[in-house]
Amino acid sequence: MKNNELTDAPQTGPAADDQGGPASSEPPNRGEFEQVKLLFEYTKFHLGAYMTAAAALVALINTDFGKRICLPEPLVWAAVLFIAIAGVAGGIVASSLPHSSTLEKFWARKVGPFRLELFTGETWTYVEHSAFWLAIVCVLAAFALRNAAPSGAG
Repeated sequence: MKNNELTDAPQTGPAADDQGGPASSEPPNRGEFEQVKLLFEYTKFHLGAYMTAAAALVALINTDFGKRICLPEPLVWAAVLFIAIAGVAGGIVASSLPHSSTLEKFWARKVGPFRLELFTGETWTYVEHSAFWLAIVCVLAAFALRNAAPSGAG
């Protein structure tokens, strides 16, 4: 079995330590490892939802219907930007989780893109969720502040 595959049984040995120190000889509790797997699946679902939402928003403002409902484009583009930030943070979470055997270790471990150790795993999850909710606020504001559709002649 390859070391980079997510399996039911966590890898042990020198590469298993999340903090760079000597590896523990005691394997993680199965329940703890299941939590890591659940967060991984949950994050993968979010990544798909983010891509769908961003594509839908871009399509909406570029269709005749989108132009008729007169959404303020800066708010829609801000939502797309926040969705992109959520996607980057979610990608960092998803790509870093297979290297942690427990959520506690993932929360404490500093991770980032290209192996940069920027923020803890817990912070990246907060960035992901906060950016998503800011995108939702932008979309709701765009609909609340939309201009009245121009009335047709005749």
